[in-house]
Amino acid sequence: MKQYDFSCAGITKIGFQKLGDRKAMWKCSTCKNTSSGSPAPGRSNFCTPSDLDGIRGELRGLSEQMSSLPKLLDSVKNIQAELADLKTIKCELSVVKDSLDYVHASIDMLIARIAEVDREIQTLQKTKEDVTRLEHRLQKLEAVFNDGGSGHD
Repeated sequence: MKQYDFSCAGITKIGFQKLGDRKAMWKCSTCKNTSSGSPAPGRSNFCTPSDLDGIRGELRGLSEQMSSLPKLLDSVKNIQAELADLKTIKCELSVVKDSLDYVHASIDMLIARIAEVDREIQTLQKTKEDVTRLEHRLQKLEAVFNDGGSGHD
């Protein structure tokens, strides 16, 4: 029985497996083109050295690509750690924002209370002025009363 590598035979492994019962009748494209149904003269049942060199080249290329994979994985892990840090910072900023909102509300209440106290102070100042005026009137009335009371004796 002749054996071929799938790539040399022009078919994928999955494609070959899907042939099912037709596997026994399957022929590579080279054998289909010859009348005998066997490999063309000079064609071996295995890959040629040039095919192997091509495969080696592809493997080298894949190996080079894979060599950068650990660095890429480290970068992804670093990004994930930084994202976790950012989530923590976001959470902390949310707490700070809530605190600032509370402080802002407290300041607003204090401003309102100060305005109320200021109005009360103004009212008390007017009352003080009224009391001072009444004291002066009372002193005048007492003086008049004292002067008028001593003149009748």
